Amino acid sequence: MHACIVTELLGPNVSDLVDDLQKSQTYRLPAGWAKLVAKQLLVAVDHLHQKGIGHGGSFDYVLLE
Repeated sequence: MHACIVTELLGPNVSDLVDDLQKSQTYRLPAGWAKLVAKQLLVAVDHLHQKGIGHGGSFDYVLLE
């Protein structure tokens, strides 16, 4: 058995943002936003690894939820 941490959604999710971009026919995250999201994700995963904590995966469908 292992411990899990489950939290509520803390802000808008990427999936909703992508839906909004598709509706506006832009289809792309602004470069600055994409860079920020990628950096935050990498910092978070690195922090987990440094603490010896595993994560459930990095598939796009996991990141978009």
